[in-house]
Amino acid sequence: WHPWLDMFRISSPEKSKNSRPVATQIEINSTVVSFPVLLSAAIIAGLLLSLALAGEFRAQSAGSDRRFWKTMHDTRKDDQVYVMGKVLSGDAAQADVVILGTSSAREALVIDDEFNALLARQNSSLTSAVNLATGAQSPIETLLVTEAIPPREGQLFVVFISALSLKQSTLFNAIEHGGFMRPPENLIKKYSQRGIFPSYWNRLDSRLLYHARAKRQEFYRYLNYRLKYWIAENVYAQPAPNYAPHLNVGNRPFDPAVKQRQIEAFKADLKQNHSTNLTYVANTLDVLAKFLDERKCRLVIATPPELSREMLELFPNEFRIFNEMLEAIQRTHQFDLLDLNHSIAWEPGDFRDLTHVNESGRLKWSKALATWLAQQGRGKAR
Repeated sequence: WHPWLDMFRISSPEKSKNSRPVATQIEINSTVVSFPVLLSAAIIAGLLLSLALAGEFRAQSAGSDRRFWKTMHDTRKDDQVYVMGKVLSGDAAQADVVILGTSSAREALVIDDEFNALLARQNSSLTSAVNLATGAQSPIETLLVTEAIPPREGQLFVVFISALSLKQSTLFNAIEHGGFMRPPENLIKKYSQRGIFPSYWNRLDSRLLYHARAKRQEFYRYLNYRLKYWIAENVYAQPAPNYAPHLNVGNRPFDPAVKQRQIEAFKADLKQNHSTNLTYVANTLDVLAKFLDERKCRLVIATPPELSREMLELFPNEFRIFNEMLEAIQRTHQFDLLDLNHSIAWEPGDFRDLTHVNESGRLKWSKALATWLAQQGRGKAR
């Protein structure tokens, strides 16, 4: 809630059985505002609007920008803003364990309160965890979220990533379009020579555009959700919709036709993006590991849930290259590698598709991770 909203006083006339509907009244405080203040506000608003509109009409980005906003209007599916809310509220900074990764990790864990209850039953010194995984979260987005926390000494960071991450064609999409309400300005200043993002990020027009998009997203959230749902709740007694942390609800059968389509899509995406993404991913994981090491945090790189070793058999070269890259970075930074799949009795009904679990799989994975974390909290190395 912002002080500027106090200028609005919203009232609803009392209702009776015989009364006719009367429109809700919104009164605006008539406090005199000086001309210089109004002029400054108008200039700032105009500048932000111009920068935001500039992004809409750039030939190389206008189409993707419109598509992005079409899919980001629903807060129940808006992972990036939901996660950044946990960061800005301080929940992530206070947690003992921070979990990051793609939707595979988001879908694999029960909600935070339920997961923390699992930890509590384990009699561990690690008592709180926060899940900051988002759909298609790339390592550069993981770094953006991690630096925004900011980490404190002794925190445990579990980052779920696999060789299939190298298939993404949108490593930078959410950041460039303001999805996290946070521009990559800090990353650009610190890491412009580290090769973790495209060189065009360094251009002034790109930096202004990403900043404007992030502010546009933030303003959109305050206007469309903070104000809109405040009015709905207080005037019309309509509750705001809850965020849906799990998109895969219910144990739907593993459809063979869907599986085959996914495999074909993976093949095409890996062929197109693997070699380009490898450099970005390797450099970013190196930066992330160093960043956490300097803050005396512990990093764990974890394998997401997988029903079998079928992906390894289908893409042996890609997995070999990925594992060699991880091992090379590990020799420098001494982080842990974790694969819980060996300790879980997976069944086909636990999976929705090749990379996401159903509710039964979610409970198995959550229990396995809570058990492993409890061992770390009791000082037992894996």
